[in-house]
Amino acid sequence: METYAEKSPLNTVIVRLSGEIPIKSEPVRSHWEKILYKRVKSRVFDLGNVIRERGRIYVYTDQPYEVIKRLQTLFGVSSFSPAAKCDAELEQIKIMAVKVAQYHIRKLMEKGINARTFAIVSKKVLTDKFGTTEIRYDVGAFVKNELGLEVNL
Repeated sequence: METYAEKSPLNTVIVRLSGEIPIKSEPVRSHWEKILYKRVKSRVFDLGNVIRERGRIYVYTDQPYEVIKRLQTLFGVSSFSPAAKCDAELEQIKIMAVKVAQYHIRKLMEKGINARTFAIVSKKVLTDKFGTTEIRYDVGAFVKNELGLEVNL
């Protein structure tokens, strides 16, 4: 496995819509999601590809923090998460988790911070192949073994 991830493995921004939108009726929710999708797309059209799925908007980009900066003041958005997109296969998730951890450890070390603990938090969205507990334990053990870190739950 390669040592440090020089380039950020974060290639996606998950945009979560305001809490009121998901609880609306299907036609109203869909209407507001379309409006927000158009507004997100207009602000980040030059940074990547914008996709709308029920309750979320995904921006696929190599500049996730610039996307977040441009969307911070957009009404109707509750939160953002920079993320690393990979296949929904446990082995691919493990490899990506190590790359993300390596990248963040390197960034912290550049600031003089010695990060030696981590936690895996997972939410299952798209697959029935494995559960969130399996992700936490298997991916956590893999990252721990690959990087020699301690788990902090």
